[in-house]
Amino acid sequence: MAKIKTRAARKAAKVTARHAAHGVASKARRSPARSLALFMTGAGTGAVLALLTTRALGPASHAGHLTES
Repeated sequence: MAKIKTRAARKAAKVTARHAAHGVASKARRSPARSLALFMTGAGTGAVLALLTTRALGPASHAGHLTES
């Protein structure tokens, strides 16, 4: 029974991914400027979040010292 559920879940995920990819490609063909703007907004947001996260975590005060001498 678990094998049937796993197979059905995998097939549903594949169909959903295919449907989403088709929708994105279709919208990109109809309004490329909007698609590019949304992509750049997402990329910019991701870059800012990555920068803020790396700065917030920052290097440890004793970075580079693996052993105490």
